[in-house]
Amino acid sequence: MMKRNFSKLHLGQIITVYPSAYTLELKKPTRKIDGLVCELIVSPNLTKDEDGNYVAKPNTFVSMDPQSLLNRKKEFHNSILNVVKKHHQEFLDRINFASVSGDSIKFWHPQFPLDSVPDIQPAELPEPPESKIYTAKDVLSVVKGSLKSKNKVEKALQKVAEESTVEEKKEEIILTKPENAKSALKGICTDLIEKIRARESAKNLETMTRDPGEVKRKAMLERLPKIINILWHYFIAERKAAVPVDVAVEKIIHSLNTLSVPDDVKEHLKLIAETFPGWLTFVKIPKGTYITIDKKKNINDMLANFAC
Repeated sequence: MMKRNFSKLHLGQIITVYPSAYTLELKKPTRKIDGLVCELIVSPNLTKDEDGNYVAKPNTFVSMDPQSLLNRKKEFHNSILNVVKKHHQEFLDRINFASVSGDSIKFWHPQFPLDSVPDIQPAELPEPPESKIYTAKDVLSVVKGSLKSKNKVEKALQKVAEESTVEEKKEEIILTKPENAKSALKGICTDLIEKIRARESAKNLETMTRDPGEVKRKAMLERLPKIINILWHYFIAERKAAVPVDVAVEKIIHSLNTLSVPDDVKEHLKLIAETFPGWLTFVKIPKGTYITIDKKKNINDMLANFAC
C-alpha cells in the first residue's frame, strides 16, 4: 500500500519516540488462518487527557480528520528532534564545548556526526504468550549429550551460538584522536593553541545559535543578483513596460534551478523592491498585479555596491 517496507522494528521505534500515539493489543483473528493464533491490533489514540497526552478510549469512535493528522505529525517530529538534540548535547559534553541552553541552539555543531546518530531502540511489542523464539544456545543446551554424533553437531551449534552472541553486542561510537595529533602541535605556543581553539569554539557557537530568519534572508539576498539579471534581460527582450507577476515568476523558475515554488519567488521580488527602491515596482490593476522595472538604471552599477 505504501510501497515501502514496514516491519515490527519500525513500529517499535515509533512507539519508543511517540509512546502515546497508539494502543497495541493482541486479539484472536477474526478469520482462521493457518498458523495464526492471534494478531497484533494497532489503534491510534485520538483523545487527549487533561495533560494534553493522547489516551485510549475503548469503544469510542473518533474520526481521524486532517487536523489530527497534522498535530500527530508535528508531535512525532518534535519528539524525534528531541532524541537527536539529546545526542547532540552528549556530543557537546564530550568535546567540552561551552554550556549552551538547548532552546538557543538553532543549528547543529559543524562537527556533530548527524549521519552517525545511533538507531532508535525499538520498544517491546506484545508477543503471544505461548510463542517462544529458540536461539542456537537453547538448541545446544537441549541436544547436548543426547546425540550419537554429538561432536560435530555440538561444534556447529557452538559456532552459531558464538556468532549470534557477537551480533547481539552493541556498537559504541568512540571518539579517538589521531596518535600524531600531539606531535603535530609540538613546538607551538600553548597560549596560541588555546586562542585558536577559543576562536573556533566561538565561531561554532555563533553558527549554532544563528537566527533561522536571518539565515533565510541571507540566502535570499544571495539570489537577488541572478534574479535581477533574469528580469532585466526578459524585459529588454520582450520590450514591455510591465508584465504580470505570475508570468515573471514562471520565467524566473524556468531560468533559476534553485527556486521552484511560486510563493518563494514572489518573496524574492518583494525583497528586490525593498532592497533596491525604485528599480522594481508592483502595480495593481483590476486585471491583476503587474511588475515594472526602471530600464534606465544600470544594473551593473546598482549591484556593484551590493553586499549580502
